[in-house]
Amino acid sequence: MRRKIATWVSTMKDLSNIAYGMKSASNDLEHVVKELKDIYKCNVHILHDSVNQFKALYFSTDFMRRAIKSWPEFVSVDGTYKLLNLGFTVFIMLVEDSNGQSEIAAVALTAHEDKETFSWFMNIFKEENSICENQIKCFMGDKDLLQRNVIKEIFPQAQVYICLFHTLKTMKREMCKEKMNLTNQERMKTLELLQNLVYSGSEEEYDRNYQLLQETASQLVINYYNKNWHDIKHEWTVYSMCHGNLLNRTNNRLEAINGKLKQVIEKNSSFPHNNDVRIMF
Repeated sequence: MRRKIATWVSTMKDLSNIAYGMKSASNDLEHVVKELKDIYKCNVHILHDSVNQFKALYFSTDFMRRAIKSWPEFVSVDGTYKLLNLGFTVFIMLVEDSNGQSEIAAVALTAHEDKETFSWFMNIFKEENSICENQIKCFMGDKDLLQRNVIKEIFPQAQVYICLFHTLKTMKREMCKEKMNLTNQERMKTLELLQNLVYSGSEEEYDRNYQLLQETASQLVINYYNKNWHDIKHEWTVYSMCHGNLLNRTNNRLEAINGKLKQVIEKNSSFPHNNDVRIMF
């Protein structure tokens, strides 16, 4: 089965057809759902709030469900923005196949990123893929605390890792003069200390780097680090990312997909045809 599915290739041209077919419908949700079900044979789920306002749409194809069933160990999840003029976030779930290639496993469009919406999204993903839910070993995402907590609640058996790139980017953003009162030289030294912590190859090396941080960094930096990073070091240090992640330490696979979507989809397109939002059929 793995070899058979591995021959089915997802292309960016495929990602465009749903959108193209929906162009005349503009922001007509009913038409979108009909297209997804009738033409692309998708499973479609919709979430509304208490006054029947749209909150989210989830869809998956048979291929996507086969992909997660065949390669469930590592799941990458991330949202991209500004593809739709309604301000929706486009979430994509991604897995890695036996050839090391990326395969889309699910797609959701959300009008909100609150706990109810993201929990609904993850629960639908779990229900649709219940046959392999316990085989998922890890999720890779960004540092969004709400999303990480939801994933931990719904998939307690899986590790939740923070993309190494996002970790370094967040640390770099926080180490600024305005927030930490650092000179340029102090900032560079602090960033070097933090990077060494991220790339620690063992717990012993981490402990040495942590001790060095405590001895040389400012109290503001130490307080920030202890509050935001130290207690969750198993989620973002290189030495700890070793459980089912297939050597993935970043969300670069998914970032690449998002980048291609932004190349072929007109920015702020009408929901959800973007002239290219289709997912591999």
